[in-house]
Amino acid sequence: LSLQLKTNAKLDKYVKTTDLPKKDGKIPVNVNCAVAGWGKTGPNTPTSNVLRETTEKMQFSPECRNIWKENFSVLRMICTKFTKTKGGICQGDSGGTLICNSKVQGITDFTAYNECDNPKYPHVFAKVGFYLPWIQKMMKK
Repeated sequence: LSLQLKTNAKLDKYVKTTDLPKKDGKIPVNVNCAVAGWGKTGPNTPTSNVLRETTEKMQFSPECRNIWKENFSVLRMICTKFTKTKGGICQGDSGGTLICNSKVQGITDFTAYNECDNPKYPHVFAKVGFYLPWIQKMMKK
């Protein structure tokens, strides 16, 4: 499935492009990354009617694998930690971007159901760098 705009997007102070990461680029842990979405703002809240943004920090993949077990692929996923008891991604934010060092590093994947605000559970993102060959192939079509 590919999405193509009917006309070019008009770039301005609200609409900008961002760079893709390198295929095997590493993201240092504890780097602040921006996330945004229209999802819930907490486990027992409705989805937001406005786009919300916050920051989360990159976490060591082995720590995420230890918590998420077979649900976490070190090769295809990255994860973040957050110190706030409220904030970060939640249900309804899937598909949003994780931007670190001005590059899209991840696409929001999942978090703990009904515990999205529990720092015990890292937030998980699809690792964009892993999918670069596919993205580049689709962009050539």
